[in-house]
Amino acid sequence: MNEIQGNKKNEWMIYTGSYAEKTSTGIHLFKLNVKEKKLDLVEKYTGIENPSFLVINKAQTHLYAVSEVEYGMVVSYAINRQSEQIRELNRKSTNGMAPCYVSLSENESCLYISNYGGTVTRIELQEDGTLGEHTTTNEHVGSGVWADRQDAPHAHSIVPVPNSSVVVAADLGTDKIYVYDDKDFANLAKMSTIPGSGPRHFAFHPTLPIMYVIQELSNTIAVFELNDQHIPDSLLGVVTTLPDDYKEENTAADLHISEDGQFLYASNRGHDSIATYKVAESGIPEIIAFTHTEGKGPRNFELIDEEKVLIAANEQSDSLVLFEINKEGIPTFTGNTISLSKPVCVQAIARNQE
Repeated sequence: MNEIQGNKKNEWMIYTGSYAEKTSTGIHLFKLNVKEKKLDLVEKYTGIENPSFLVINKAQTHLYAVSEVEYGMVVSYAINRQSEQIRELNRKSTNGMAPCYVSLSENESCLYISNYGGTVTRIELQEDGTLGEHTTTNEHVGSGVWADRQDAPHAHSIVPVPNSSVVVAADLGTDKIYVYDDKDFANLAKMSTIPGSGPRHFAFHPTLPIMYVIQELSNTIAVFELNDQHIPDSLLGVVTTLPDDYKEENTAADLHISEDGQFLYASNRGHDSIATYKVAESGIPEIIAFTHTEGKGPRNFELIDEEKVLIAANEQSDSLVLFEINKEGIPTFTGNTISLSKPVCVQAIARNQE
């Protein structure tokens, strides 16, 4: 989530990625009016196939989208700060198959991309925000215990650890967390997760040296402690993303933590819910509620903590759904749903209202 400094804003711009053919609409731009609890379509964009994950820089001048295809691509866009509309600048290969995640380095000098085919790539950025020529790719090796899902490496996300020179990558196929140096992209360490867990996405506690990893195959969240070098070196605990009595098929997907560190949220595909956790002073989360996402397959969601708003992208039911966060920290349905074909990523920026 990106913010504009200053007073609380009532209007936000929402960019969504989806699974779509190149000639179909892949990226949408919506306006969110918090007071009216309403999403309105502003613009839609073609020209990129399967833009399954997006990231926006802090200055809100550039948006980057991966194209999750066999021979993966990443596309850079300029954001017009008057209209908030985007314009393509350039595109490059991700040096891998099926890129499914993109993030910016701490100093925003490069992009990090996870290719589900089993590699992670670093691409330097030019001063004008375009994709540069220098690219480094690291290949993961190994497999896991699930024959159908872990027959090979499957890098699912890669992010910088906040306020550090460390980058972590979750590999669902090998049940490992890879740790890289953000300067030369050298591998510093590998942390094993519980076999068959399938690590997917990360969240970091804002004040404690704790990293949360949602695990797709075991429907759990692993809680790791970071050492003085910001490297995960010990497992503090594992919590479920599901009710105890739920026995149907499910795959955990996304997670986000509130800015004050008091609440953690996770999405379930199958149970089709947002799980809400109260985070203890130790950093260990405790489940307090499940909220139905009013659709199927919530692959990704955005937490706009400043406005106490959550937006869920229900891939399997083609809907974008708006929730309010109540005083107990629990998402509640606002009644606002937008029909949208296969949404899989939501990114929000505050609109500057002078």
